[in-house]
Amino acid sequence: MYPGSYAQKHPQRPAVIMAATGAVQTYAELEARANQLAHALRAFGLMRLDHYAIFMENNAAYIETCAAGERAGLFYTCINSYLTSEEMAYIVTNSESKVLITSSSKLALVQAAVKDCPTLEQILVVDSEGLVVEAVDGPAFSDYDAVISQYSGAPIQDESLGTCSIPRAQRVVLKGLFGRCQSRRRMSRSRFIAFYQSFGFIGRTWCICHQPPCITPHHKPR
Repeated sequence: MYPGSYAQKHPQRPAVIMAATGAVQTYAELEARANQLAHALRAFGLMRLDHYAIFMENNAAYIETCAAGERAGLFYTCINSYLTSEEMAYIVTNSESKVLITSSSKLALVQAAVKDCPTLEQILVVDSEGLVVEAVDGPAFSDYDAVISQYSGAPIQDESLGTCSIPRAQRVVLKGLFGRCQSRRRMSRSRFIAFYQSFGFIGRTWCICHQPPCITPHHKPR
């Protein structure tokens, strides 16, 4: 989700409302926090077309963790929060994610999985209340809010909406099930739509646009 002009025209309008708690995040808050995370991801070394993963339940931070990647030209994979540590590790590794964003409620699963995630360099934990966990011979665990609070709420200098290098229709060839974009070439819009519809439910719900969101399809490993 990219707030765009909404954050300027209607900064105090609700962008995210949590049904369970009634907590509200305005467009201005979403814009600022997404920018802060985009700065943090750049500081971690993620450049355009790099990959990170999100493994947590629905929470107030979820939309901003996606929005940060969309404005930074990054791929991100949203991992089903009900998967096991082995399944989660498979997806993280297959997508070659360098950063994982998770929550305190999923922390135990992530700690069990990191030994099988050689590509991971950083793990940000939402709602961890300052908790910092050091993994042996593995990525650093850091508090999500503590990390992003160090950065400006203004857009990154090299903001790149989406990951498309070819405007309009394109073909994306993925490595494995989860992730890395290997090549692109022009294709007709009808074939482009048919390609995404081949993913079934995901194909029917994705928005076909000039610069589509960077959510990569994933399925449970067989």
